[in-house]
Amino acid sequence: MKALFERLPTELTEEIFSYLEVKTLAVLALGSRSLYAAVQTPLYRHPRIPSFSALSLFVRTLNQVSEYSAKGKRWLWWRHERPLSKDVVDLHLTINSADNVSQTGQRPLAIIISRLITAISIHCPAVDITLCFVRSHHHHAPIIDLEKETFPRVTKLVLYLGRNSPGLRSPYSWPSSHQTGFFPSQSSFWRPYLNGYSFPDCRSFELDQYWDDVPIGVQPRLPPSATITGYESPPTPSGIDAALAALGPLKGLEKFESISLAWPTELNSTTVAAIFSPRATSVAANLKILELRYCNVNYSVMAALMRQCLPVLTNFTLLYAMDGPSNQTGRQRRQQHGCHLCPLIREYAKDLSSLKLAAPSVCRELFIDEPEQKLLHTVGIDTAVGCLDGRIAPGKALDRYAISQTLSHHRMNKSGERQYAPKGSRERIVVSWQGLCGHDESWQELCTEADMEERGIAWTLMNLSMDEASRHPAPTGGVSESLPISSVLRDL
Repeated sequence: MKALFERLPTELTEEIFSYLEVKTLAVLALGSRSLYAAVQTPLYRHPRIPSFSALSLFVRTLNQVSEYSAKGKRWLWWRHERPLSKDVVDLHLTINSADNVSQTGQRPLAIIISRLITAISIHCPAVDITLCFVRSHHHHAPIIDLEKETFPRVTKLVLYLGRNSPGLRSPYSWPSSHQTGFFPSQSSFWRPYLNGYSFPDCRSFELDQYWDDVPIGVQPRLPPSATITGYESPPTPSGIDAALAALGPLKGLEKFESISLAWPTELNSTTVAAIFSPRATSVAANLKILELRYCNVNYSVMAALMRQCLPVLTNFTLLYAMDGPSNQTGRQRRQQHGCHLCPLIREYAKDLSSLKLAAPSVCRELFIDEPEQKLLHTVGIDTAVGCLDGRIAPGKALDRYAISQTLSHHRMNKSGERQYAPKGSRERIVVSWQGLCGHDESWQELCTEADMEERGIAWTLMNLSMDEASRHPAPTGGVSESLPISSVLRDL
């Protein structure tokens, strides 16, 4: 075995080792000195540290390797030219507060985690660290003290702040305070993640509240008092100023390339308006991926955010919960607020590589603008044939062929207003929980217009009230097909 590996090129041995699990590599390292030396690079290139105690042992290993490499050299610990340790490329670190409490009786401290991560950054200055806090609470250690410390080389930060498995969460309801243990809407909560000091190298931020609820794919059950409706009062100028003062400097925001928030009880409209305010000290100039799942954000604030961010994003996810028992009441409230997101999606989301939208209702303005709507009315095509949930009303019919031919001919004659240059495959997933925005619109019309979209765009449409989902590939990609509701929900 020793002679065999000595004869093989380094590239070939690394290719062989890349198919082996970490446990297998660790056992293989015990075979001989040559094998031990050969597996060091693949063994430590992409390590996953599952706990705080394992992190301590990992840093001890790095220290020992560095000390061995320093033997025979005139090196002192206070000098900067410290010998490098393992060749770690990226490191995934998980801190589970609940497990640590059950084992040691106390929560891991932010200052200890910071010093351990700093030691890793010294031994491996080019490492990319993914730091994941699991089953934590923002008013307990270590989350409460993150602002006081610095965590170098953490390029991705993940916070799971609920109590149960994220695999058992429901997309139809909002966690109550006794499930999450959080106080809602605290602007100061966001300071360590946005100040640019605590996480100076962070480019990706993910926050997820999860709790034990109805598994995805089961018939949704909306609680009587759903709070994520998008109808809270718009933020006032004084409220935005107060939130800006509580947030402090936002230098870290300009480094973010990806932000993903799911069920964040710490977020409200005032905080969002402050973060993306023109008066903010920094802007998210490098942001490419924005995912907002069931955030309690006013529709007017969300509309302003979409106008600002959509033209520069590549991936956008926006999921709202249901309005409640009455979708008609929800439509009236949206009209009172003067906010309609469908035309904003059509106007500003043209170049997105990925779009995921779930709302109480959607409408034809995702696909056609006001002049095209007037054109259909002018040529005598009756599109007011639907019911409240999007079904065709009894005794009426929709002429889908006439709609398709009229819009196709009209767009061919236009001077390039809708002739977008295709940029590869682009996916669109649109989910309506309770029907359409207009009381007389039909779901068939939306499916017809989705079939007519420009090349390179594939639409997946779902109407939960009709228990119907379908995929509409690009015009040259094939015919539409029906999909199970559960598969669309999983893609959200």
